Amino acid sequence: MRNGFVRAEILLTVAFLVFLPCTHASAISCPAPEFTSADQIQINGSAVILVTHATMKFDLRRTIESGLDATIRFADQNGVPFVYLHDKDDNPATYFYPSCTPTYWYNSGSGDFRFTFDATHVISLGGFSEACQGLTVGHISRVWSQSRFGDKDLRLSLVTDGIYSFDLLWISKNDPFYPEYKMWKESLPTQGDVSVQEIRELIRQTTADVRAWEAVVLKRWFDLTLRDLPKTHRIVFAIDSSPVEVIREGTSKEAATLTIDFVNSTLLKL
Repeated sequence: MRNGFVRAEILLTVAFLVFLPCTHASAISCPAPEFTSADQIQINGSAVILVTHATMKFDLRRTIESGLDATIRFADQNGVPFVYLHDKDDNPATYFYPSCTPTYWYNSGSGDFRFTFDATHVISLGGFSEACQGLTVGHISRVWSQSRFGDKDLRLSLVTDGIYSFDLLWISKNDPFYPEYKMWKESLPTQGDVSVQEIRELIRQTTADVRAWEAVVLKRWFDLTLRDLPKTHRIVFAIDSSPVEVIREGTSKEAATLTIDFVNSTLLKL
């Protein structure tokens, strides 16, 4: 009986976080974008933000909106260039941007891109982790590992309240929090997307060793998204900018390090 009360309390707590009003005053309707071709995009500075498909086409609950808002405020406050990867064939009314003046609009139908950059810190958010967002991250890793820039360390920040999932990568039926997750998911008005941050909140509500289980769940993303990175590179895993473990030492002592940081938007730093 006690377990029933605990599960009910967990559901109420997570539901409160989920059902906070999602109509932010900062979300505005932008005019038709003017796209810049890849060869005309010049990213200056040590950091860049890439926003992949911030649209209700898949994110029906606008679950990433608060994370997107906070990240663009971070960009404005710190002078960080940001690029909207936007599908020109989508209905523009489905997108929810906090600003209509990104550094560049870039037409991307699936989260891919062809421009390059020399930034040593890339912040990525906006999209569906099992699809377009994953493809964006794959292109980021290739820009870094296959260019002259690959001899420098790279920090890849993935904004957990700015990326959503349909749980194909993040949750296993063997996870100790799976029963609560299933109950909570079935309570949602739509049976679709959840933000990565919502999954993190559920882990915090249901497990004692929070950081260890966050690492287990989030590394599933790495195994399916970036497992093809050259083995020469050293790869470090971090949560909220605190290193958790070295995933791969790398086969070359001279190889650069990729730090993959799953971070809440409120904890972003340059």
